[in-house]
Amino acid sequence: MIHNIIHLASGLIGIAAAATSLQNSRMFLIIFGLVYGLVTIIGFMQGTTILGLFSINDADNYLHLAISAACLIVGFVGKQSIPNTTIMA
Repeated sequence: MIHNIIHLASGLIGIAAAATSLQNSRMFLIIFGLVYGLVTIIGFMQGTTILGLFSINDADNYLHLAISAACLIVGFVGKQSIPNTTIMA
């Protein structure tokens, strides 16, 4: 249950960061990627629980690894700016 709440909360924080600025989005992705990388390492080392707070399994560990990698790649390598675009009717 708490595991799901953490994922939902992190998603809401990500949406809030994206709604404010490109810089906040990138910072969120980098911090989020580093935190999930740490969670992945702890998960693989401890096995079935993370710091005794919530249960995980191997699928969770691989999901956290994928989330971490994707966030760090986009956060560090993503475009520095978003080009102006117009919507044509």
